[in-house]
Amino acid sequence: MKLSRLALPLLLCCLPAVAQPPAVPPRPPKAAAVADVPVTLGDEVLFRVDSEKLARAIEARVEKLLEDGADPSALKLVNIKAGPAVYWGKLQIVVVTADLARASGSQPKALAAQWLARLRQVAEVGLLKLTPSRLDLPVGGEASVEVSGLARGGFLFNDGGGRVQLFEESSSRLRVQAKAVGKARVLVGRGKARAVLTVQVKDLAGRVPEAISVKVAGDPAPGSLVTEALLRTLQAQSKVNPGCRLQIELPASYGVELPSVPQGQRMTVQAIARISGGEDYYPVRKEVQVAVESLDVDPIEPNLLLVSNRPEQVDQDGVLLEYTLTAKEPSRLMYSHMNASEERRRLWINLINPTEEAVQVLLDWSFAGPARNEVSVGHAAAQRFLQRLGAKAGYVLDIPARSRLELAEHDLARKELLSGFAAFRLIAGSKLDVQVMSKKAPGRNDGSPLTALGAPFNPFKIHPHGVFAQPYFEEWLEYAVGTATPLGVTFGESPWLIDFESGLPNTGNFGVVYRWHVQLTNPTTHTSNVGLFFTPRNGAAALSLLLNRQTVSIPFTPKNQETPVRAFRLEPGKEMSLDLTTLPEASSSYPAHLEFRELRPGDAMPEEFRGP
Repeated sequence: MKLSRLALPLLLCCLPAVAQPPAVPPRPPKAAAVADVPVTLGDEVLFRVDSEKLARAIEARVEKLLEDGADPSALKLVNIKAGPAVYWGKLQIVVVTADLARASGSQPKALAAQWLARLRQVAEVGLLKLTPSRLDLPVGGEASVEVSGLARGGFLFNDGGGRVQLFEESSSRLRVQAKAVGKARVLVGRGKARAVLTVQVKDLAGRVPEAISVKVAGDPAPGSLVTEALLRTLQAQSKVNPGCRLQIELPASYGVELPSVPQGQRMTVQAIARISGGEDYYPVRKEVQVAVESLDVDPIEPNLLLVSNRPEQVDQDGVLLEYTLTAKEPSRLMYSHMNASEERRRLWINLINPTEEAVQVLLDWSFAGPARNEVSVGHAAAQRFLQRLGAKAGYVLDIPARSRLELAEHDLARKELLSGFAAFRLIAGSKLDVQVMSKKAPGRNDGSPLTALGAPFNPFKIHPHGVFAQPYFEEWLEYAVGTATPLGVTFGESPWLIDFESGLPNTGNFGVVYRWHVQLTNPTTHTSNVGLFFTPRNGAAALSLLLNRQTVSIPFTPKNQETPVRAFRLEPGKEMSLDLTTLPEASSSYPAHLEFRELRPGDAMPEEFRGP
């Protein structure tokens, strides 16, 4: 049966109605996240996030990096797909997503930059920081260490191997005490934080006394000698460990040396003593009270001359000269040596007390060099010797029983030469050994035994060595104006002094003192000038002359060339007393001649002598 098209709607209308489900009401909008969970280190809040889990994860990462000593400069921003991220080195700390930025009321890039800056600020402080973290201390010394950082709570320390001990002074400061020599690595703990304190405990470079008494002589005692006496007295009374050096600092008002001290007067000064010795020892700095007394002591002419000049060129380690002085032997030492080694070489003058009683010695010491100009060194040494001799200068040193005092140390480069003088007079005690020795650098003057060095005598090369008695010549002379014959004296000529141990001569009498006391008179009715002239007779030579306590220097002069020294003006009927002192000096040739004669019209006029 066919249904018409009109029947279909009718059919549909006849179907029963189906019940509809009730309408579902819409959900309320989700509440916006808020960044209210703090990320903390110690008592510091770094920033806030929106998740407890995220906050703890960030804390753990940052704490681990701080404990490992991560470098704050390694903090950086890296753009990744999820948003800008804060990295510390290769480790991701936090990603600032859009949601996280929204929870903080900011934009991702701005918030990431803000958190990066905060992390850098905290990283610079660190969990636990010790200032200083490295210490050098002497045994028995103490130091204070400042504690900073974010960690809180009490401190924990390991024992430092027994070399150091730590105490808590306050919540921000530790006290370190050095107990034994060595290197200690102390782990300091506070909460989860750890820091390392490294302490190097060293022996002191030496010890110096609180006060010293310095005795000098001279008319007056020159300032340079007083300064030297202070250093030598301090050296004799101090303990200086091997390889260390003692130095003094004077008050700024004195400059580089102390003032001269007249005979019979006293002076008090406060000096600073320093002992340094490289990395092995802890340096010493101490104020020392110094009392200086200038003694009224009459000089005594030495009756022995010790000469150390053979071998002149030193290329081996050993003892160059050694002699034992007694109380009856005031002596003078002259030494002159060149370094013939390829390396640097050191030379020492030692004073050794071999007895069971203390020795007290009045001495003086001067030198020139080291330098390669032999003539200049020898001449400068003679000049300085005569200056000290003219001032009657010296100082007193106490040398304890069975001890050694280093009077001089010289450091010579290859082919450098030095020349020096020293005078010794025992005023207490019975014996004193004088020793000249040398070692190739970096050898030390440590008292170890050395062989005696020597060289065969060569009459064509004048390098004296040995001990010579009565090392001085003295004459009283007169010269009157109008005398036809000049007044001449020659020095450095035979008879030579003989070494009483070897029997060999001191050809040239090097180091021997010549003195002439000359009385000039003018019996005429006119003013006259008397000239003094110097002439080397055997080769080139220089002249060092002490003229009435004034030092005169005539440079290296060729053989047989006459050189004017001084002129002396004499009024009619007047007279003049002159004291001349000289000696044959190292690197010059002798004999040499000095001559007084009346100056005639047309003669070259020497520099006029002006003085007492």
